[in-house]
Amino acid sequence: MPFCVSSFSALIKEHGFVVFISPKITDTLVSVVSCVVFLLTVFVVKSLIKSMAPHPTQPEE
Repeated sequence: MPFCVSSFSALIKEHGFVVFISPKITDTLVSVVSCVVFLLTVFVVKSLIKSMAPHPTQPEE
């Protein structure tokens, strides 16, 4: 069965699939850890970009 292919969504459409979990615990753990690492990376990069952005100064009156 193809994965990450445009026909994949058509293949499982309206069949009630929600989550695919491997029966092997190591596969599931690798998947979960990979997702967490990705999300943490995105969070760190966004935080760094936000902290490095120039802050607008308010004009003195």
